Amino acid sequence: MESDVRERVRRTEVALRNLNVCIRMASALSFSHELVKDNAGCCASELRSIVGDSGALTISIDRGTLFLDAVPLFVAQDVGTKLSQWLGERGVEKLTFRPGLSEEDILNFVRVGMTVRASDTPEDFGHALQRVGVSTIAVGTTTPKPAELPEDAVHLYRLAVGMVRETFSRLVSLGKIDVVAVDRIATLLTDAVLQDHRDLLRVMTGLQQFDDYTYAHSVKVSVLSIALASTASPDPLLLKEVARAGLLHDVGKLKVPLQILNKPAGLSHEEWQIIKLHPLNGATLLEQSISGPSMVPIVAFEHHVQYDLAGYPRLRKKTRASPYSLLVAVTDSFAAMTSDRPYKPAVAPSEALMIMRSLVGSCYDPTIFRRFEQLIRASLNIPGS
Repeated sequence: MESDVRERVRRTEVALRNLNVCIRMASALSFSHELVKDNAGCCASELRSIVGDSGALTISIDRGTLFLDAVPLFVAQDVGTKLSQWLGERGVEKLTFRPGLSEEDILNFVRVGMTVRASDTPEDFGHALQRVGVSTIAVGTTTPKPAELPEDAVHLYRLAVGMVRETFSRLVSLGKIDVVAVDRIATLLTDAVLQDHRDLLRVMTGLQQFDDYTYAHSVKVSVLSIALASTASPDPLLLKEVARAGLLHDVGKLKVPLQILNKPAGLSHEEWQIIKLHPLNGATLLEQSISGPSMVPIVAFEHHVQYDLAGYPRLRKKTRASPYSLLVAVTDSFAAMTSDRPYKPAVAPSEALMIMRSLVGSCYDPTIFRRFEQLIRASLNIPGS
């Protein structure tokens, strides 16, 4: 459940704050000081409650940011920076906590960490932990990323997915959209795409293992939409508005029960009717949250209407959907097809283009799709057909 995930993230952040205090106080005081022991105990207690009897919790460090899975941990900035720096100085890129963790294990982890030399490797660190009897904490390096994927784009993509997750989680708990947070993500993605959209497109099709579908899909649609819109206009203000529309096009799905969204088999008639309400629910929420003229609620409402108007919701007037709704209809479909979903595995980008091409004129605007296909083939080095 979404609430369980948020609680897991929150408790992890609390534990890491305690760990950071323990490290700092142990350096200034002694390991027998009550403040050091109290923070070690609180850290162990929080982590035990998350890990349980059979699980494990892994924190990764990527370019100074702490991650739980693909979610960046919003620990207070100075805490996150100091802790990631302390771990980074010891070559640690991955920190795993296992069942049975105790206060003494945390104290020994900090004690051993303070003895690690610059020439030591994470493997040396791990052996030293084992020698003092710590089997509940493991240190190491992250699985190497494929060499062809640029690290800056990998980091940015993962960071954006985490930021979207945090923003959507606040929306669920507070009932309104954090417009400032959305603008921040839109600016981050727009600037990155304008600098070099090819890196991000390659990362998005090459890092399925980092995907948390709901949030990753929003980032993918936003990036694809920015890149596609930029082929017609370089106006950064327009592109940021397109970025917002891509990020929030499916926001109405937050009102759809997870058991329907994640159902591996076909939907019943009643479930499909619930799914079809998400454009209206999203547009209503966005109208209430965004002041002034904006394409964002329109795109949320129209992105499933289709070029021939045979989609949903049905428009009362037989007029074309907004060009930006038709644009997002294309990027939304491509992002979905090229990602693993609960009910269907991902297809290759070339296969997705072939499927979509057969639907031009019905689902997709011919001109928009032609520009999109040219963009994807050029960016991913897919031969023309």
